[in-house]
Amino acid sequence: MKGLVVKQRDTTWIIAFLALGAVGLYTFLANYDRALPIASLDFKLSPDEAFIEAQQFAVSRGHDLSGFESAQIFSSDLMPQIFIQKSLGLEESNRFAREWISIFSWRFRWYRPLKKEEIHVHLDPGGRVVSYSHRILDEDEGASLTEAEAEPIATRFLFETLGFDRAGWDEVERSSEERTARTDHTFTFRKQGFTVGEDGHYRMEVVVQGDRVGQFDEFVHVPDTFQRAFEKTRSQAGLLNSVFTIAWVALGIGVLVILAQRYRAGGLQWRSSTILGVAVVAAAMVAQLNGIPLIKYSFDTTQSMSFFYITIVLAVVVGSVINGSIVTMAGTAGAWITRNTFGNSELYPRLSLRNVVAGRYVRATLIGYGIAGCMLGYQIAWMLVGKKLFGVWMPAGVIEYSNAFSTVFPWIYPLLIGLIAATLEEFFFRLLAIPLLLRWLKIKWLAIVIPAVVWGFLHSNYPVEPIYARGIELTIVGIGLGVVFLKWGVWSVIVAHYGYNAFVTALPMMKSTSTYFQVSGIAVIGLLAVPVLFAAISAARGRIGQEAEEETDPEQAPPSRTVPSAEEAGAPETFEVVPLSSYLLTRGQRLGAIVICLVGFGVYTSMDLPHYGEATLDLAIDRGEAYQKADSVRAVLGWELEGSYDYVKYRDGLGFQGYTYLVRRLGMQADSLIATATYPRQWQVRWFKPKEKTEFRIGIDPTGRLASLRRILPDSLAGAELSSDDARVIAETGLQDHFAVDVMDSSAYKRLEAKSDKRENRLDHTFVWERLAAKVDSGEFRVQAIVQGDSFGGASFGFKAPESFMRELRETGTKDAIISTVQTVAVVALVILGTLAFFRLYREGTIAWRAPLVFGGIAFVSGVIGQINESPLFFDGLRTSQSMVTFLGLKGVGLVLLASLGPLLVAVLAALAIALYRSNVPGHPDPVEWVRKLRSGEGRGLLLIDSCLAIGAFGMISRAIGSIQGHLHETHFLQHMKVSRYSPENLDTLSPFLSSVGDLFFAPGIMIGMLTAILVAKHTVRDWKWMGLLLVGFILVTNVNRAQDFTHGLFLVSFGLVSMVATIAYLVKVIRYNLLAYVIGMVFLGNIWGAVFLMESNVPWHDINAIAMIALYVSPILLGIYLALAGRRADPS
Repeated sequence: MKGLVVKQRDTTWIIAFLALGAVGLYTFLANYDRALPIASLDFKLSPDEAFIEAQQFAVSRGHDLSGFESAQIFSSDLMPQIFIQKSLGLEESNRFAREWISIFSWRFRWYRPLKKEEIHVHLDPGGRVVSYSHRILDEDEGASLTEAEAEPIATRFLFETLGFDRAGWDEVERSSEERTARTDHTFTFRKQGFTVGEDGHYRMEVVVQGDRVGQFDEFVHVPDTFQRAFEKTRSQAGLLNSVFTIAWVALGIGVLVILAQRYRAGGLQWRSSTILGVAVVAAAMVAQLNGIPLIKYSFDTTQSMSFFYITIVLAVVVGSVINGSIVTMAGTAGAWITRNTFGNSELYPRLSLRNVVAGRYVRATLIGYGIAGCMLGYQIAWMLVGKKLFGVWMPAGVIEYSNAFSTVFPWIYPLLIGLIAATLEEFFFRLLAIPLLLRWLKIKWLAIVIPAVVWGFLHSNYPVEPIYARGIELTIVGIGLGVVFLKWGVWSVIVAHYGYNAFVTALPMMKSTSTYFQVSGIAVIGLLAVPVLFAAISAARGRIGQEAEEETDPEQAPPSRTVPSAEEAGAPETFEVVPLSSYLLTRGQRLGAIVICLVGFGVYTSMDLPHYGEATLDLAIDRGEAYQKADSVRAVLGWELEGSYDYVKYRDGLGFQGYTYLVRRLGMQADSLIATATYPRQWQVRWFKPKEKTEFRIGIDPTGRLASLRRILPDSLAGAELSSDDARVIAETGLQDHFAVDVMDSSAYKRLEAKSDKRENRLDHTFVWERLAAKVDSGEFRVQAIVQGDSFGGASFGFKAPESFMRELRETGTKDAIISTVQTVAVVALVILGTLAFFRLYREGTIAWRAPLVFGGIAFVSGVIGQINESPLFFDGLRTSQSMVTFLGLKGVGLVLLASLGPLLVAVLAALAIALYRSNVPGHPDPVEWVRKLRSGEGRGLLLIDSCLAIGAFGMISRAIGSIQGHLHETHFLQHMKVSRYSPENLDTLSPFLSSVGDLFFAPGIMIGMLTAILVAKHTVRDWKWMGLLLVGFILVTNVNRAQDFTHGLFLVSFGLVSMVATIAYLVKVIRYNLLAYVIGMVFLGNIWGAVFLMESNVPWHDINAIAMIALYVSPILLGIYLALAGRRADPS
């Protein structure tokens, strides 16, 4: 097809759109301050100037910043920002933000890797200090002043150092907390004469650490009622977004289906989309490097810098490649469906330097810029008209701009945002969706409107009200873009989308009073004109009308079937098939397996030390009994909530890593102290009512004792305002009456903290005591009690390990980064190689779908059983700010996605695994053949028995090796132990047995995933010997990652290698390719231990379930014996 020249008609359209765009741009600029709250930003300092101001303040506080890393961002406090703007209106909130309210701020941070100490200083855009903190360890030494002694230090800082007017502030809260070697005090003040909404006001808070000010913040106190109302609205918006996410996921599946089908048949054009995909990858990488100051601001000081940079680079590369790959695949699929629907490639011409200056690109580019201007004007008009007529409200978009303002080169960020959003969204919702729907529906206007609606409402998670306003606004834009796409092609809408995003992000820089930002904004606007410059050069050279290159279909050879499908009728076999009888054990192997079972069991029982948590596992009550006990406690307390919902959940908190501190000092017997002092295992009962904040939570420990209480009340609920001493008496009485804990005994308990929280209509108090009798070094067993107004509101028991220990436990260094990188690269490589293998095998016709769809169906059944069994926990996760309709909607969307994507993934993996198995393990029966021959073949009984015996011996010796390793670990490396939970699974479901039934269906999916990974790796390396080396490498990496020092690492690696060698030898010599044995081991015999574990409970219902589970898991053995005896009776010979 010849390239289109810029004819008179094209010129008319270009002039018309550019004129409309100019009008839209003028409308945008003229009404910018009235419509968009971002206009309230008036930067009086450049980033460097703000940094110097913050640094000088930190030094003035006595900090030596030498040796510290620094980082900075510009950001806002979203909730206060929304509250002030929504309550006061745009103009008034802008005025307050300019004058004295702290909403937007430069945030500076000085820190050192692997050290807790860090300094934070926040400046508002005018350079005023609005926040300061010096973060140190809880154990760091300092003075232990009284409140009366600490108060002058706080007031001098506020009213002398910072210059606030003392007469304009009232003290509303104060609290004290006794640390290990100092006492901290917090004082909170409220600004007089400023109230917004129900109880919104302005606060200052200062913390005195020992005898020095360690923290200061000024902030807008947002009423609880506003926050809950906002959360309710956002959850509804999240539901709206989730509903339309289903359509987007369907489009993504459509992309993969089109690519797979057309790759098999030929006709895909990859070049143009790949160019854009590579551009996205490059832009994303450059933008991430440009954003190093932003990334460093979130640096976790338990990391080393090497770990931080290695993981960041890995995340940048992987994330950029994923974004670029999605753009490439969506563009390629969209190009094919567009070309085959409309019969030409004009709507998506080939992307090349020659074509960029050709007529169609010049026209599309200029029209795109005109549309971008129209979009700018439309946004302002929508906001102004919508606000006046429909109550449309939108907060400032500071979050979008903070990244641009905080980077080294601010102009790079808007260009990246424009490129990714434009290519990804226009490829999906115009290039792909419109022609696809047109082919299905045959109605053009529906094909335009439906993608526009989906695209528009996918933006519903923006904080805009009404929640559908953003969706309607962008639906109209999407319809316009769809019409433009059908007339002038995808390049015009990409340019429009790109230009709009980049311009909106860059304009606030130009409006700033800072020269630095003004120059950055001009750079963005200048870069937007580069494509127009290409067009001007082309016009000057007389090349606009030259023929544009077309991207023709690549010639592909017809697909060949190198490996015949086992399900294809009459497919000839090219190799000798191994009979199932070859997997029967010899008499010697059977005897050896029996001996291994006996030896393994002996080693397991003799070497297995008591597990952490085993001695304290006493499940004396079940879910129903726990509810009854909790309900009786609620009745005694008088906590009533009419029309409430409730559920019971079992929680095992023994895995809390703070307990590791105790285990490393006391050994396994630490669990007894933990169980009696903190109630780590609890049946937790929750009563709640949607849209009401009031809720009750009562914990009952497995022996039936009351373990915790928590009542949550609205801040607006009226109550008393007691003094701290009067409230403490109520707390002490509540602990004595309900938990038999006498914190008034100063020889057994020491008060650590007394905190007051001023609510809207009452004063709440929180008290914390340390249990002295259970003191273990620097660890603290704590008791917390809450008083709400003048009533007892809750209590809990816990343990606080030293902060330095917890930080050391979380520390990560270069070793961790390298190992994490290796693991991530391995996973990514497997995914890429597996995808390539799937497409190749599908093109060759090797992929068959009948059996994989059965596996997908099994996965679906597993999901259904699991959801039914977990129905008692249906309301777990419901936030009371949500309505029931919203919760049910979100739950439904999640179930739809899970029920569709899970089985689909299992089916695809099964198809790939079966095809790879046939090509990599020729002659041996694949999963389909195993099922077919087991259904009809002879000798099934003995094969079942031998398979159970072979995999049972393997499992028994594995547990024996694990017991030996555990014994040595507990006796020689206790200092490296980490705790984990110790309870039977699924106690809070309808039935643990039903969970095991669901696992029978779920386990094949897991096994298919593992088999696929192994076969993909084998398909790549081509040799099982190399596979063995890969497995050895995997063991080395895994164990080195767990190692705490060289000796510990040597121990783990040695044991890991011995275990791996023994495993490989046993599998190669005995089990080989016996898929039945692997299925039995994973699905049946491997789960027996969980059933035995459940029998340790003293609850009859649990015993019944355990017996049923054991019967289910040994059913293959019983079935094998039955079939063997039946076969012997049928054939006595």
